[in-house]
Amino acid sequence: MRYASATLKLKVDPERLRIYHQEQLIAEHVRSYDRHQDFEHPDHAEPLLLQRRQAKEQQLLVRFLALGNAASRGACLGKAVARLICSTSRRESA
Repeated sequence: MRYASATLKLKVDPERLRIYHQEQLIAEHVRSYDRHQDFEHPDHAEPLLLQRRQAKEQQLLVRFLALGNAASRGACLGKAVARLICSTSRRESA
């Protein structure tokens, strides 16, 4: 994400695509002439998947801690816990 709003330079030759930020090579990929195909380096997706997993865990923790607030107000926790479990299981199956 550190290059999301940066100006990048793309250099293309018949075999490779190279992406530069301020004259520094930041990415290089084999060029493909296939149409409507996506290519990615397996290592590139790993940090994003980890970030997504951590965000889901954080969201679950926030929702769990909110149950304590509901308990202190005298709310019925049975329904709240059931909703939390149900929404968590739906996300995990998606």
